[in-house]
Amino acid sequence: QREWIMKEKSAINRKFLAQLVDLQWDFMKGVSLDGSDMRIHLDELLSKMSSIIASFTDLLASASFSESLLCKLVATMAFSTLTASNQGKLCSTKGLSAKRSKDPIWNEGFIMTNQALAFSFVLRFCTVLANHFYGHMTKRENKPNASSLINIRSLTPLLLGSSFITSIYEGSDWFHGLVFYRNDESSGDSMSSENNSIRNLCTTSQIDFSQSTAKISEHLSEFRKGLSQQFESVSFRDVKEYSEYYGFFPFHSFLTRNGGADSRGVNDIKPSEYVTIEEAINTLSSEKLASGSKSSDLETTIKVCLLLANATQKGFSTDEYDVAATSIEAKLSQALLFQSILDETKPNKNRSNNSIARGEKSSPTTIRNELFQLFREVLLANPTLSLEQDVIGRTWKYCFYGHIKQLRCQITLKKETGEFAIASAAKGSDVVPDNLEQELLSFSNSAIPLYNDLIDQYTKMLSPLSQTSNTKASQDDSDDKAEQAIIMILYRMHI
Repeated sequence: QREWIMKEKSAINRKFLAQLVDLQWDFMKGVSLDGSDMRIHLDELLSKMSSIIASFTDLLASASFSESLLCKLVATMAFSTLTASNQGKLCSTKGLSAKRSKDPIWNEGFIMTNQALAFSFVLRFCTVLANHFYGHMTKRENKPNASSLINIRSLTPLLLGSSFITSIYEGSDWFHGLVFYRNDESSGDSMSSENNSIRNLCTTSQIDFSQSTAKISEHLSEFRKGLSQQFESVSFRDVKEYSEYYGFFPFHSFLTRNGGADSRGVNDIKPSEYVTIEEAINTLSSEKLASGSKSSDLETTIKVCLLLANATQKGFSTDEYDVAATSIEAKLSQALLFQSILDETKPNKNRSNNSIARGEKSSPTTIRNELFQLFREVLLANPTLSLEQDVIGRTWKYCFYGHIKQLRCQITLKKETGEFAIASAAKGSDVVPDNLEQELLSFSNSAIPLYNDLIDQYTKMLSPLSQTSNTKASQDDSDDKAEQAIIMILYRMHI
């Protein structure tokens, strides 16, 4: 059975990788904005991007990819971003000017649009990595240290991806789509409606990634304060996992052998298995970092320092964004992560009988509360999508029924032990020790107002739609779907 499961898992992984490679080729060919050629249409591309992100979220939660493979995926997407719509070839600002001088009809907006689309996918991919890292980091310890972060496989690819994103924000002579990521409204006034939809996608992707990295930075604030001054001068040369990417063009602005950072020139120093004389002198003359610590802890600390440094760079600040603008898709991605954490923390018969009922720090109570808020926002924002994604069913299963089932198991175990028999004989009543039955009753009663509130909100949403359908003979398809979704979800809520 284990062998069969591994084969199925491998088949799913291969299918995902094939879809991801196919998407990168779509980026390199470019998108058909008017449907007049054989390139992929914009709507089809957006659908494919969302599907791949959803699949990646599930696979990452189930630990389907190694750290090395995740880095290779980030490298592949970085290359596709810089070569989008140009058949895998780089095109600098001078190259755009040269093409325009040769062909006055040629429109550089085609490259700009496609690069912006490809970059938005990088942002969404790295947002999933950031959410995965944040979820596992908060699950392990309230005050993280290097040892608690070692085995989180999303850290290394997240650092690589965020460094590439930082290099784009700082300005690259090979990326021309930043106009879609500017916040000034004037840049969007002259765009077509189709370009405005692309700009909205880019802005949303940027907001989601900025918020995900901001959460990590905030959670690691105490970790950063406890570091010595020795860690202020760390560089990417201290990250051994990136050794094979020296000389790879998309990363040349931060992966350089000579320590330089030129985002507009090619690094002409080829990677070598031997250090240069300058590097050897610097290494021998500098003090050892965190002497006495484990090498793995040291490497993790360096990665975290570099990641936090990226989070303070241009384009990562959330001050200029509306926090409420987080996309529904991002909320669902975060919900999937919380679900996977709750699945991993299910108790078994060997665990302490009272850890869940007493609400200790290691209990999933906080995760359930945050998950409910995410589901509630999605339910109220988009009933149709909520019905398709079975949000109300997942709300019941993960936010309420899971805990109710755990409490019932605890009660049953108490009744089957001698401890319960002694307590019952002493008290002369059928009372479970530690008031687990009272905890079960209290938790069930606390869920009722939450459901009543959702039912009231959905009833209010249904009333305007019903009035519209009475006044108009023909109703829009979207209104029909929304009304049907609200009715079905209300039905499920009452059950």
